[in-house]
Amino acid sequence: MGADIKVKCQGCGHIVMMSRRDFEKRLKKVLQHAEHDAQA
Repeated sequence: MGADIKVKCQGCGHIVMMSRRDFEKRLKKVLQHAEHDAQA
């Protein structure tokens, strides 16, 4: 699970890529779940 994560700002469209490890470390909270996660 060492894949990179690509995060896109829904406001300005800025894209940031980071490692999965950095993403999980910096994640504060989930604002909205994706539809397929909510149905599982």
